[in-house]
Amino acid sequence: MTYSRSVFVSVRRHTWNRRAIPSALSGFKTFTFDLDLMLLDLGRLTTALPELAPYTAPYWPILRYLHIFSNSPALELQAEWKDVDFHQKTVASDDLGVGVTISALKDRFHYTHWDDGASYARRLKALGFLKSPKFSDSPKRGPNKSPDYVFLTPAKKLHFVECKGTQTSREALIKALGTAVGQKNSIAFAKAKHEKDFVDQRLAAGLFVARQGMPKPSAILIGDPEPIDPSFISREISARVLEGVLQVGHLSKLLTCAGFVRTALAIDRNIFPTHSLNLERGREEISIEAAFTLDQQSLDTFEADGEKWIGRKITLPLPEGIQRPEARVRYLEVSYGLHKSILPPLQELFAKERFFLLDEFQETAARFRDQERKRSDEAAEILSPKAFIAELRSRTDLDRGLVG
Repeated sequence: MTYSRSVFVSVRRHTWNRRAIPSALSGFKTFTFDLDLMLLDLGRLTTALPELAPYTAPYWPILRYLHIFSNSPALELQAEWKDVDFHQKTVASDDLGVGVTISALKDRFHYTHWDDGASYARRLKALGFLKSPKFSDSPKRGPNKSPDYVFLTPAKKLHFVECKGTQTSREALIKALGTAVGQKNSIAFAKAKHEKDFVDQRLAAGLFVARQGMPKPSAILIGDPEPIDPSFISREISARVLEGVLQVGHLSKLLTCAGFVRTALAIDRNIFPTHSLNLERGREEISIEAAFTLDQQSLDTFEADGEKWIGRKITLPLPEGIQRPEARVRYLEVSYGLHKSILPPLQELFAKERFFLLDEFQETAARFRDQERKRSDEAAEILSPKAFIAELRSRTDLDRGLVG
């Protein structure tokens, strides 16, 4: 079983109408990706709000989906997947629709920061910049639900992305993408000029994932249908607020993955108080700075990529094992952590009010960009040098790696 998979890509040119298709998508016919890196990304993308104490969220996609793919170099599920119940198929379709599709978009657009759409909208609302009566506190369903994700490009432009997934057919995916039009446009601007100034793309994209033996192969479909939903972001919004809120959401996700759950929770409760779900009544309210200190005291220090990190490193047993190219793997080591050198500047920032709007935060946030993706026989890594690491390492036993 090899690590890489390929999938056909169809850029639906007609959905841009008379608008120019982004050059990054020109000639995009096939996407080849690493399964381990995609699953690491999926764990980060689907990590829940810090109020929900998502201690297992970054890890479960790896355990759930690592074994379901066929040995074909083309992306497809094992033939036996046809016997899985409908609910499990739906969940897998949604998850892979996010993981594979977002991996493809990241590969083409080189996104620097991201957050899920619902959290981004709630934070804007907490600051008083989102005032639409159509926006609910839980916009998870229907045409006015928030887009799945909001991304920041290297040119400081926003991409709003709604993802879909299906195991039925390409035709079913096209139909599902038709329902994404309202969702990808549900975070819009009251001032028309802001749309041009701040937004580059509003994409509806999805994955049809085939099983072994199906007549048509898996495919990613990408489009940008015309906006149709009403605007509801305040005219007073600024680029600094839009970028800062997205960057702090991105940081909060990475903090949560690395085990800094108190810190991520304190950020929301201190800066975006109406954003917090406040599920844990009676939890002592503490400052972001104090929460960050407590988290550092409770987490582990580990080595990866020749550097020292603080966060979580766990071992996941595979009772039946998984055959990988080099050996039969019986354990997976998954690590998420912050680099030791990033702790002092974060500690200093967390002591300041609304730190995400300060120039110093822009410099620190830039260090958390996904800059490197590494693949070796034993490990897959997503790395922000000297800032953040996500690593998946294969082992034949607890004492040795794949060698021996």
